[in-house]
Amino acid sequence: MNAGRSYTPDVSSADLATVLEAGRYEATADCSVLERSDVVIICVPTPLRKSKDPDISFVVAAAEQVAARFRPGQLVVLESTSYPGTTEELLLPMFEARGARVGVNCFLAFFARADRSGQRRVQGPRHSKIVGGVTPECTRLAALLYRQIVGAVTEVSSARVAELAKLYENVFRNVNIALANEFALMCRRLEVNVREVIDAAATKPFGFLPSTRARGSADTASPSTPSTSPGKCV
Repeated sequence: MNAGRSYTPDVSSADLATVLEAGRYEATADCSVLERSDVVIICVPTPLRKSKDPDISFVVAAAEQVAARFRPGQLVVLESTSYPGTTEELLLPMFEARGARVGVNCFLAFFARADRSGQRRVQGPRHSKIVGGVTPECTRLAALLYRQIVGAVTEVSSARVAELAKLYENVFRNVNIALANEFALMCRRLEVNVREVIDAAATKPFGFLPSTRARGSADTASPSTPSTSPGKCV
């Protein structure tokens, strides 16, 4: 990343080189930078174990690093998909153990983004992102941050609501994809073009949401192009 080579189609190498040259971005594995950060965003994988329950070991490891270097006034946001209650039940005790007072000198929130990861962002209708904090002040500060990045933000009453909203979005998408995959198998056996069938069904203006990207992300939402304000990202 520091060499200007992007590994994701979401960000081009040219865009990465631009912010590097401007001194607005730096990739590092040095956790000491957390001590100087006003905002810390935790965005790590939460894969499923063989037993189908979430493996939150990456979240735990990241949160421990952040909490160990907590300084008063920091905003800490969790973005990883996890079980409802993770922000309050897992992160909050780590910070309170180090003297943090949530909503006073420590601000914790959950951000539910709904981008289609791994696909280049294109112009299209922007959809609101969801932010919920442990306290109203946590929500306000997190929303203030993300409005500078993604534009439209919906504030909800708690981190738990935001966590549930993201989980519900993901389940809805996965169920829709699974149905489309099964339907595609049936259409193949009947020698019918599944795309034509889906397009025909999609002419119904209500009660139907098309999914055409089999075994991948559903075409259920238009990706947004985020705007950024000057600053340095670490």
